[in-house]
Amino acid sequence: MAEIVNSRCVLAVRDLEVSTRYYTDVLGFRKDPIDAQGWSFLTRDKFRVMLGECADERPASELGDHSYVAYWNARGRG
Repeated sequence: MAEIVNSRCVLAVRDLEVSTRYYTDVLGFRKDPIDAQGWSFLTRDKFRVMLGECADERPASELGDHSYVAYWNARGRG
């Protein structure tokens, strides 16, 4: 069977520029060298995410379910 070598979580965001800045400036992600209109491809350590701009999407906090959830654990360094 083929080996899975990586994966990405896909999250809908209302404002791609603002969300990308938050992920890079606050959460410490870096932008990957992939150019696709309406998308940001980001990586931090071994966690990879795709942010897709969906300006009319309701915020996850308003959905009342777990449709847009990404969860990861971090371990402190040195």
